Amino acid sequence: MKKNHRWMILLLVLFVSLLTPVSEAASESVEKPYPKRIVSLSPSTTEILFALGAGDQIAGVTAYCEYPPEAKLKPKAGGFTEHSVEAAVALRPDLAVLTPNGGSQNIYRKFREIGLPAVSVPFYSLEDLSAAFGVLGKRTGHEDRAEILQRDLNSAVEEARTRPRTQKKNVLYVAWREPLIVAGQGTLEDDVVRLGGDRNAAARSRVRYPRWSAEALLEADPDVILDASAFERRGDAGEEKKAARDFWSRYPTLKAVREKRVVLLAREDLAVPGPRTVHQIRVVSDVLIDSNADGREYDERSLF
Repeated sequence: MKKNHRWMILLLVLFVSLLTPVSEAASESVEKPYPKRIVSLSPSTTEILFALGAGDQIAGVTAYCEYPPEAKLKPKAGGFTEHSVEAAVALRPDLAVLTPNGGSQNIYRKFREIGLPAVSVPFYSLEDLSAAFGVLGKRTGHEDRAEILQRDLNSAVEEARTRPRTQKKNVLYVAWREPLIVAGQGTLEDDVVRLGGDRNAAARSRVRYPRWSAEALLEADPDVILDASAFERRGDAGEEKKAARDFWSRYPTLKAVREKRVVLLAREDLAVPGPRTVHQIRVVSDVLIDSNADGREYDERSLF
């Protein structure tokens, strides 16, 4: 049951929308005084609100909002998919914050229909993330802190873009192993991979997070595989690392496997769009720099 719970968290974080257009701007209702009772309906928006200094303004979160630890103490407005207008309204909010996945878009419209102010922010790119900092900072009265978060993000982006590379790699960012789900174009992960000029092996996908067959994987034959399965939140890290190694060993002909360039990026702060994406950018940049340097070995994140 716990494994299934963690599986749902990762998928729900990554599958912000499989079918909505790649380019989508943040939408919000008419501005009103700073809210005192916010309902946050996604892990990303909850984390951002706390980072902005709006934690005391949060009246409720979803069952999947686990960071920062204080988020777990907030009243629950249902789960990420099963939350309802009634559950949110029962917390007497003066603002609802959510992301534009299919179900949340319907709830967003219902909030507007009943007159509850609502903000919907996407996380399909690093630009979206920076915009979300600004939108939520302005709406909650924490614009100064939003500017700091934006500067930190911009700094990490610029650092990754300007680091010297000896080669440009074909990189596969794996969101989940079984079934095999990868990050395609129009995703934040795609942005992170391409910052230094490396290529996304799944860039041709027509959906953001396609489910791949073994044949698709073998055809892509990536130079580097970044496995972002969330082992640290599921239990024993050593056991999960072994499971990951066993999985990738099924594909001995893959270039990334042959050359020992399969790396585990299995942490929550590398999966949830938000302030900790700064760390994600730096970790991925470090890994890809290592993969471009002849004779250098990966650190402890390496599977082989």
